Amino acid sequence: MDSQSNKLRFFLTTPHSCNYIDGQEATSLFADPLFPKNRALYSMLVAHGFRRSGEHLYKPHCASCSECVPVRIPVNEFRLRRQQRRNLKKNDDIVVNVVPATFNEAHFRLYRDYLSARHPNGGMDNPTMENYQDFLWADWSDTSLYEFRLDNKLLAVAVVDNLVD
Repeated sequence: MDSQSNKLRFFLTTPHSCNYIDGQEATSLFADPLFPKNRALYSMLVAHGFRRSGEHLYKPHCASCSECVPVRIPVNEFRLRRQQRRNLKKNDDIVVNVVPATFNEAHFRLYRDYLSARHPNGGMDNPTMENYQDFLWADWSDTSLYEFRLDNKLLAVAVVDNLVD
């Protein structure tokens, strides 16, 4: 093995339509998909603005725009503000449960409905079960799902990757 093969390389995509701002072009910086990944590496990259789509680690890297700003909240230091406390009180009937990151038919239906509304006719709006699982899971990631329910009706699911720090 040569000395270069153990270094993480990055690749820049060609410009494509921005998913967030109409009329803008975007590029993404990807970590080498063949490089072995683990929770520690992912945690370090997240600290530098990377995110995950399945097994792939990437971040927006646009020459003419810096609107995509990753937000990390130090949970142990977080304090609710007045408006957040009011919002929490208004929604105290919503039940949040942490569930294992495994396939769930109700989660999949909600995901499919979301893509159909958010990306109609964009090629993402009719995912298969395999597309869904490839998008959400990574073998090396410690992932949890947070279900939000009102009167036992599933409203939302948050995908949370638990990092080293």
